[in-house]
Amino acid sequence: MKSGISKAAGPILCFTINLICSSQAQAVELTQATTTDTAKKPSYSKPIVIKAYTHIRKGKYQDAIEVLKPSLKTDPKNVETHRYLAYSYMQIGRPADALSSATKVVECGIEHPHDAVTLGEAQFYTGKPKEAIEFYREALLLNPLHIDARAGVIRCLMALGRFHEAKAICKQAAYGYQGENGKTYFRKMLREIDSKTQIASRTIGS
Repeated sequence: MKSGISKAAGPILCFTINLICSSQAQAVELTQATTTDTAKKPSYSKPIVIKAYTHIRKGKYQDAIEVLKPSLKTDPKNVETHRYLAYSYMQIGRPADALSSATKVVECGIEHPHDAVTLGEAQFYTGKPKEAIEFYREALLLNPLHIDARAGVIRCLMALGRFHEAKAICKQAAYGYQGENGKTYFRKMLREIDSKTQIASRTIGS
């Protein structure tokens, strides 16, 4: 079954742009992940990553990519570089490139929910909801309250036509999250699920 993602849509944005989390908040999470990594092993790309992070906070994702890509020639396996590249590629609507970079990050083992979510997004937007849902679920194992990961699972289930499962998870999230923003978002998703369920029912019945 096709994922139902519209090819005519404009530039593809990361789920968090559609959610209540801001781009700046995600960039902070990226920095926290990078800080943890660099505590384990010195990073020779740190000045480059800091420069890329500055561009990302300003929404200049293409500039961040142009800063990061040359560093791969001398350090092709640098996790920090691939992490920021994956994020930036998703923001400018290049999920295939994001998938390549995100895959290199998780090859070292998923330690941060953000990395699993980014790979899930890249999988989803390249038409692989079955693969994407596993990474969203892995992110939830690391952080059960990760809104992007929860929304990702719901979107994948919808894309797979599993509307009843999607609704059950979404309903639980709509009433289970403490923050009002999260509740509002998931309630909006509930209405979307109901609408798509009705469309699917009419299609089957016709």
